Amino acid sequence: AKAPGVACQRYAALANAGIATSQNCCPDSQSCSPARKLDRRLRRGNAPYSAAVCHPGAVGDASMDDGGPVRPLSPLTRAALALYRRPGGYVVLLGAGVSKPTGIRSAWEVLEALVRDAAACEGEDPDDPVTWWKERWKVEAAYSDVLGAVASTKEERRTALARFFERTDDDLDAGLKLPSVAHREIAGLVARGLIQVIVTLNFDHLMEQALREEGLEPTVIAGEAAIGAMEPLHAQRCAVVHLHGEYLSPELLNTPGELGNYGDAAERLVQQIADEYGLIIVGWSAEWDTRLVELLSPIGTPRFTTWWIEPGELNSTQRTLVSKRWAEVIELPADDAMSKLAVSIDAVAAEAERGRPLDVAAGVATIKRELRTGGLAVRSHDLVRRTLGEVDESTVIHPASYDGHAAVGSVDESTEDVLGELRPAAAYVATLTYWGSEATDRWWFGDLERL
Repeated sequence: AKAPGVACQRYAALANAGIATSQNCCPDSQSCSPARKLDRRLRRGNAPYSAAVCHPGAVGDASMDDGGPVRPLSPLTRAALALYRRPGGYVVLLGAGVSKPTGIRSAWEVLEALVRDAAACEGEDPDDPVTWWKERWKVEAAYSDVLGAVASTKEERRTALARFFERTDDDLDAGLKLPSVAHREIAGLVARGLIQVIVTLNFDHLMEQALREEGLEPTVIAGEAAIGAMEPLHAQRCAVVHLHGEYLSPELLNTPGELGNYGDAAERLVQQIADEYGLIIVGWSAEWDTRLVELLSPIGTPRFTTWWIEPGELNSTQRTLVSKRWAEVIELPADDAMSKLAVSIDAVAAEAERGRPLDVAAGVATIKRELRTGGLAVRSHDLVRRTLGEVDESTVIHPASYDGHAAVGSVDESTEDVLGELRPAAAYVATLTYWGSEATDRWWFGDLERL
């Protein structure tokens, strides 16, 4: 190809999104070997998952043969390495998918409920409340207009919205409307200085609550005026930007018309983030936020990676934006993805600070994290039991025959081999000894005597 690095990366991104073959975008698809190999993988139904794997010089030491791209690290691991090495260089973008599992309704669902309230007062019960509003009043059901119609004063508006965003006794009993695991893991990254700015499209305050649980007081920025007056991004330490407003604010963006245009300050902010920062996108469908999609679509090559956490199949808008930003998709639910990302960052930090192997450090981080939360440490229990089982079955520690092990010059080597086999188990037992309890002692006490 005329520009093989750019062309092949571009093709791999489109192939990853499922919307291209080499004929769409490779300027020389017949003579470009990587493009032809990607085409074969697409036809076999196993196209590569990463946006930049095609050209050997594109990303690190990535290479390709007939078996596909050589990518020894997962997107989660690469994200962990990037966040750890560039604190503050990435912005988290939160969509409704983060809050919805906690019992918080989406902004559209809140709008429909408010319109139903208005329709009930008119003695009607429409199947499609938003269409009913437009037909009844000859205007689009804008969030602020609907809210103003059902509640006149600020206090009345707060009361009208409280049932959607504030916890009731029933919520307390059901454990609803609390920060999710994803909220808390993101707050943990902020506490460590790795994330400094969170842009949320949600009206709720769950992200702020999670930050306060970490002992942090966030700078909350909501509405065009507040965005215009905020300190520069590089000066922020713990900022939550409600790009579409928050439920106590009169400036709320929710309808297609409202989401099709931002104010000047909001547009400048999003453009700066898109140009100068990497992104971690969590729980965002992108389907209705037309202007935000336009602002996040880069003109040239993005400077930093975008990671998109999405457990299901991407919709067409997501696929297009993934292609344009050369994003890497992490196919996990938000809670699982953020938990694993936090564990991976712990492992990277442990390796950097103590020189432990990455896999052992990740295991230690998992044990600490589960013990700290006080819940059922199922993963930790299974990890310790599996590791001790491997020690029991190791032919290095328990060879079939000891003949020849006393040969001159082999003792030091054999000792190092045995210690290498024991290191993971020793690290996990040491962690449980320090951080565990009598209950966790029972996980390994018997093994010491038996082994």
